[in-house]
Amino acid sequence: MLKTAGILLIFAVCTGMGFQQAEKLRERVTLIREILAFWGQFQVQLRGLRASPGDIVRLLRRQTAFCRNCLVVELDKAFGEGYDFGRNLEEALSRCPELKECGVSDILRTLEDVIGFRDLETQMVTLDSVQALLSARLEEEENRLRRYGGLYRRLGVLGGMAVVVLLL
Repeated sequence: MLKTAGILLIFAVCTGMGFQQAEKLRERVTLIREILAFWGQFQVQLRGLRASPGDIVRLLRRQTAFCRNCLVVELDKAFGEGYDFGRNLEEALSRCPELKECGVSDILRTLEDVIGFRDLETQMVTLDSVQALLSARLEEEENRLRRYGGLYRRLGVLGGMAVVVLLL
């Protein structure tokens, strides 16, 4: 009885590890989608309101779609301490390690010297290019999720079964 419970537990752990890896891929896709939507809204607000970057971040932080996003929350905190967009973006990126894992932080660093410093047209062009790069990154991650998400789940189940067979 105890051996069966142990084997069942090992099978569950192996399966859970596979599903956890697949979930990490899905979370990366979701994070990139949220960031892409945020910068799209940031661009709309910048063009329409012509407000400071800090005011736009505070405005967007109140929206339900962005209230839990790590980057938006950390940007809002950073703008509470100062108004230098480049420094605040760098600080926010350093507090969100998952953005580096996704390959997004390097893309966003291109905004540091532009937003709030250059003319509106240059800011719009830069935001367009950042959104294009984020879209390409999103497509890569979606392909990775399609390709490896099911594989991780199946490998977890098969690994669990292999351990069960070895232990029986």
